[in-house]
Amino acid sequence: MRRKNILTVAENSLPKAIRCLLLTAGVLLMLHVASVGQQAQEFGVVPLSAPDGMLLVIGGPLLNPSTAAAHDGWIGYHIYRRSPGDTGFVRITSAPLSRPGSLAELEDRMGGPIDGFERFAGLPSKEALWQGIERNDSSIIPISFLSKNFRHALGMLITDTKVERGKTYEYRAAMVALNGTQSQPSESQQATFGTPLIPLIGPLDTKAESTDRGVVLSWQANPGDSGAFSYSVYRCPDSIGTFLKLNLAALTLVVDSGVATDRGSFTDTTARAGRTYYYAIVSTDYAGNESVRKPLIPVTPRDISTPAIPQNVFANPSSLGITVTWDTVTGENIAGYNVYRSGDADSNYVRINAVLLPPDTGFYEDRGTTLVDRFFYRVTAVNRAGRESEKSARALSLFQNRHEPLPPQEIRAESRPNGIRVTWKAGDESDIRGYYVYRADSYNGSLSQISPLIGKDTTEYLDTSNYLSAAGQYWYLVQSINFTGIMSAYSVPVVAYPNQSLTADAPRSFFGYADGRRVLLFWTAVDDIALAGYHLYRAIETDSLRWERVTAAPLIRTTTEYIDTGTTAGATYLYQLRAVNDKGTESQPSNTMRITVFEPAPLPPGGIRVVQEGKALKVIWIRTQQPSAAGYRVYRRTDTESRTVITPQALPATTTEYRDTSVRSGVRYYYSVCCVDQTGREGDPGVEVSYFSE
Repeated sequence: MRRKNILTVAENSLPKAIRCLLLTAGVLLMLHVASVGQQAQEFGVVPLSAPDGMLLVIGGPLLNPSTAAAHDGWIGYHIYRRSPGDTGFVRITSAPLSRPGSLAELEDRMGGPIDGFERFAGLPSKEALWQGIERNDSSIIPISFLSKNFRHALGMLITDTKVERGKTYEYRAAMVALNGTQSQPSESQQATFGTPLIPLIGPLDTKAESTDRGVVLSWQANPGDSGAFSYSVYRCPDSIGTFLKLNLAALTLVVDSGVATDRGSFTDTTARAGRTYYYAIVSTDYAGNESVRKPLIPVTPRDISTPAIPQNVFANPSSLGITVTWDTVTGENIAGYNVYRSGDADSNYVRINAVLLPPDTGFYEDRGTTLVDRFFYRVTAVNRAGRESEKSARALSLFQNRHEPLPPQEIRAESRPNGIRVTWKAGDESDIRGYYVYRADSYNGSLSQISPLIGKDTTEYLDTSNYLSAAGQYWYLVQSINFTGIMSAYSVPVVAYPNQSLTADAPRSFFGYADGRRVLLFWTAVDDIALAGYHLYRAIETDSLRWERVTAAPLIRTTTEYIDTGTTAGATYLYQLRAVNDKGTESQPSNTMRITVFEPAPLPPGGIRVVQEGKALKVIWIRTQQPSAAGYRVYRRTDTESRTVITPQALPATTTEYRDTSVRSGVRYYYSVCCVDQTGREGDPGVEVSYFSE
């Protein structure tokens, strides 16, 4: 039995950077040779303890059924394992391990194209790399060690996960023929799961520095860290918390022939300025084991923020062209401004100022336009470090849109530790210039504008006014404004409470209907621990809504219905329901119910009779007890005259008779009486009663 280092073949033909990686993973060079019959066959398996199992690296020719004739009939490998306490080896591969039969199959095993691997072998294309694999080119063997996924796809690496930490296992390989015949096994190799073959020490001279590009970390390879194959960088917000691995792929060294020790580097661009982080750089062996995360390097990234965006940008026609104005940005670090112009609202903006405008300048005269041009303008601020802010909201010149924009939708108001945050959904209209936010102390209270003009691209505002009281509640509305200055209607009002974040959910399934002069309302109970009860609001549907609270005290939390009796027949009402928590905070409103109250006209009075008094006829009836009845009207007809009202002015509700003095003797008269309600509606007339006048 003889041993041979398979990786030394054609090693010197590789670039120096690749050779360094292979030499630092020297454990992979210990592959063995076994004799099969009289011919020496170079193959074997080396077990390496990895974090998730035993990594089994197979050494030998790349076998496949299509090349069996060139390899004495062998088509692949079987792997055998002997566990502690076992007397013999047990096969752990269900089918022979062999290389793919085509480039397409190789890329399918890799899960994607293999572009890039050919550069490590100095080949022009992946097709040339595949041809080398088919020929069993010795230069391909070292290349395969650079990627465990690549070597696994070649059928030369598997992971045995059925192992227990702290136990030692032996492995050996055998070549397999197409008819199932197997070669003599290779010399067995053993390893202990959980114990790397070469302990990792970690890199030297680890450094971390805050720069304009982020936190730059660097290190030097440790000459004594012979098992190091690559490196990883970890970050933690404190020295004892959970570490986050920052690099998605393994970090290798930048080989510099001018220095004795090669260096590595990594830039963290995700660290937040002003916050201290702790970094650790570890070395990683081929199997994925890592060195200890020490030392920890504390770094506080410096502020690399951009300037604030200029606000209140306007573009107005002037005698020389278009004058663009804006509010200057405060701060000593501002170096100046740039003005951009485009014929399209959302793209193709080009800077039109040749030099940076001074920091105290809040205007620019664009003389390259005429009054018939339609341009959009945006302004940016630039600081002394050369960083430029985001472009401002658009300002449109000349175009005059006189249509009222739609009011903002999906308004929300939420309590924050430093105020109340109002948010809304951006409008879809292309010429929206921005928004204004208003506040009131009550639902129908007077509105105060609390924000400056907010650009279209901004859909939130934080109210931090000292006027806010922790014991108060405040209503917020938002308006849109277009570039012509036309304002939208107010948005739906929303309520918020400073320093009060626990509010009940809004009631759902709110519905109702009118029953005579009563309005019956129903809803689904709110399943919320914060719920204490409900308040009902009502408004008469008019051009200017005025909401009033119907409930003086909250309805108890188990209530799911309410009867409103304080309505007027014929009126249309709007209803909203709000949940109330145990601190008196109201939720957002439910859906709005629109209900018209309808009450039938009153019935006629009963007991109608007619008697003669001298030359007059007296009509008598019984007073009605209907609450809606406000009076009476008396009708009369003859056999030759049609029915007419003889009391145009309704008689009082307390009246129970009427004396008709306009009758003629010798004529039969027919009388009926109807009730009149408070709105003047008449009910049906009662039964006609006749009398022959004498």
